[in-house]
Amino acid sequence: MASSRLPLSAFAVIALLGLAAACNSSEISAGDYDASCSADSDCVTATFGDVCALNCNPNGAIRRSEEARYLADYKEKSAGCPQIAYFQDPCTGAYRTFAARCAAGRCAAAEITDAGADTGP
Repeated sequence: MASSRLPLSAFAVIALLGLAAACNSSEISAGDYDASCSADSDCVTATFGDVCALNCNPNGAIRRSEEARYLADYKEKSAGCPQIAYFQDPCTGAYRTFAARCAAGRCAAAEITDAGADTGP
């Protein structure tokens, strides 16, 4: 009777394909960076999610000491993104101003309104 189980090598190929897909991900996760803080100056804004999605505004913040690692990760993950012609601005009219704030010991992005007050924590 023939076995219906996949040979071990098939599992290895499937596992390697899954690992390659994870390594080539264009996602940046907030959970990968320290966001602890004791003052606003401890924090910098960051953009999380798919770096290829052209998010025009930050959607989070991290500890300032994590900034170099975040920027290196962002550069590495965005290298595989489709390029946009240099004369096109996909964010026209979508820019908003954000500041990094420390709230309850965690860095967070707070939108700055026209009046100068932030709407964040």
